[in-house]
Amino acid sequence: MLVLAAKAWQAYSAHRAESAAPSASMSGRGFHGLGGLMAMLGGATALRSLMDRFEQSGLSEQAQSWIGQGDNAPIEADQVESAIGGGALEELAARFGVPISQLKSELAAALPQGVDQLTPQGRLPSDSDLARL
Repeated sequence: MLVLAAKAWQAYSAHRAESAAPSASMSGRGFHGLGGLMAMLGGATALRSLMDRFEQSGLSEQAQSWIGQGDNAPIEADQVESAIGGGALEELAARFGVPISQLKSELAAALPQGVDQLTPQGRLPSDSDLARL
């Protein structure tokens, strides 16, 4: 899971460095190519693992709203930390040289939309579904 988050943050950081708009955020830039990224990082298994972490942290309702049809429930930065784990977030923040508060906020903003776009059928995708995104 840490690898998944690291790769996603790395792709975001690279895009942000190339962007003319320095204030762009993960949630505002879209998720084109995220299916391919997920496929490289373990595919449907990686996404399922991420959703399991949120469900085990008592955030099942939010996670299911991202997968299901309809509105995506928001998530707070502290909830991201409880699901992913402070140690993993600290390691990621150190690796990319960003404050942990910024990392948590960006992930909280990006996860609902990102998972929603990876689950257009209202269910967790298969690896072949991800390859088509």
